[in-house]
Amino acid sequence: MEEVTSYFGKPMTQIEFDELVQMPRLTMQTASLTPLEKSQIALLVTAIKPMTIIETGVWRGLTTRFISELLSMNAMDGRIVGFDFPEVIDELVADSPYFRDKANITFVKGILPESLEQWLAANRPTIDLAVIDADHNYFAAYTELIAIAPYMAEDGYIFCHDYGLDQSNHEGVLCAVNDFCRRFGFTMLPFQSRPSAPKTLRSCQSVILRKEMKTSFGRRISHLKKYVKRKFFTKPKDIKLYKLS
Repeated sequence: MEEVTSYFGKPMTQIEFDELVQMPRLTMQTASLTPLEKSQIALLVTAIKPMTIIETGVWRGLTTRFISELLSMNAMDGRIVGFDFPEVIDELVADSPYFRDKANITFVKGILPESLEQWLAANRPTIDLAVIDADHNYFAAYTELIAIAPYMAEDGYIFCHDYGLDQSNHEGVLCAVNDFCRRFGFTMLPFQSRPSAPKTLRSCQSVILRKEMKTSFGRRISHLKKYVKRKFFTKPKDIKLYKLS
């Protein structure tokens, strides 16, 4: 620890951390999230410590395993429920011993979005984090999003992969996410590599969604009054300036 400059006359202390979170090995293959995108999910998981995580589009299981290992390595009790075609899940489990008996992973076989809708209706979970990464078109993205919307925790997050640019191969996901957010009152934070380019280790094409954080009407009016007073009725000489000593 090191004491640095003061704030309002009080000393400020800098604290160094060697490691905030233990990270699994970052890997990448065709049709999978990039290491940078997995790191975004790791930040969300670490911050909110989700109990129920939904993943649509398991494919070869790289993202599923990454989240599973992240939970285990950091002593978090969450579980992942992954959805994909029966043949995809059967092949994945047959090829990888990791998925055969992992307590924090449950696979649901079927055709999306029906398999997702049926599982949600039967289990009625509170979803803390959802990863939407199945078929990359408008119908798939939109139907999966509206299926999970009623079950999302108030402070839950949705990570959508392949949030493409206008006139790109994944333009349908872009339109579906935008329409969903307008309809259900979600805010969005897109992550797009600059310049847009084919996938590399450090590229990203994703978006994070969250329900709009609410405040009471009275509190909004209170802040609006302060704004009006400061904007129209306060002279520059009356403004108090604070500085760090």
